[in-house]
Amino acid sequence: MDLDDGVMINSAALWPLLAPQWNEPKKWWKQLCQAEGRKDYDWAHLAKRYYPTRVDAKCKEDPAWPWRTGASGSNHPAKAFAWELRLQDEIRPDFTIDEVGSNEARAAYLRTHAATLRPAREKERMRRERKTVKEDERDAAEADSADAGEGATMMTREAQPASRALTAEVKRRS
Repeated sequence: MDLDDGVMINSAALWPLLAPQWNEPKKWWKQLCQAEGRKDYDWAHLAKRYYPTRVDAKCKEDPAWPWRTGASGSNHPAKAFAWELRLQDEIRPDFTIDEVGSNEARAAYLRTHAATLRPAREKERMRRERKTVKEDERDAAEADSADAGEGATMMTREAQPASRALTAEVKRRS
């Protein structure tokens, strides 16, 4: 069991123990086993454990799938490398994606794709510069607003996206 799968998926695997008090997990287990239509739970770690061939096939097709199931480095090493670069900025400088086989996949990618490493690093460097410029502009605008003495309370950076979302929702409803 994996806590990232949530209560619904984890309880589905335990349906024989939970019946008859809770009947929903049996339905969820059938949906996990069949993987048809909208009720496709192949993103779950539990699905990867019980149906590895089916989930691996989806991971090879779609670059988003491996991130859900923990197989990104082996199926899409270029994407994994780009995400490692980004997360080294956002989490910590020595961050790496730690999955089964990820060290070997990373080493093989670095060996065989040396020509693509510099452009990927340059792209990430430019993204970081744009991010810094945006933050500096936002800080300057906040400082100007405070200096102007408008009497409005400055919002924290954490509150701004929520405030914008609320404003957009109010406009949409009216």
